[in-house]
Amino acid sequence: MARVKELQTAIAEKVISAEIRRRSWRVQVLEDRVNGMLALSASRAKLYAEKMEASHSFQVHDNTEEQIAIEDGCIEVVNLDPAEPLPGADCKEAPPAPRPKYPKTMRHPGYPNGGGTGLLVKDYRGKENNQVVWKFDSALESGIMEALKQAANRSVDC
Repeated sequence: MARVKELQTAIAEKVISAEIRRRSWRVQVLEDRVNGMLALSASRAKLYAEKMEASHSFQVHDNTEEQIAIEDGCIEVVNLDPAEPLPGADCKEAPPAPRPKYPKTMRHPGYPNGGGTGLLVKDYRGKENNQVVWKFDSALESGIMEALKQAANRSVDC
């Protein structure tokens, strides 16, 4: 049994050694790593996009202000509550008063500042780790670039 175990170990080592020597296997490993790093970056982009884009609501008071807001990128109008019935009328019988067109509450999605790229990472600094700091994830990006360089070199050798 000891001899069988010894042979199995020797064969397993040769199989692993042979697999590592194959360029196609090494390139596949690099490709898997790059895909994983890109998936991480894409996930981070989804996670941080809304947290970093500074959306805000505001009111416009006439058609000109509304058109300027739309040109600036406002994409959503916050609907007001249904209009109140006319004063002095029975609430059950009176039709609702027409809603005034202005002022309208509009929402601007914010200006992109990098959160949606997936290239930033959130960190905490300060005495009690309560200050949020956003920084470029250079380690991830350099890892992707190194893996791509290795894969390019391997594919040229093939």
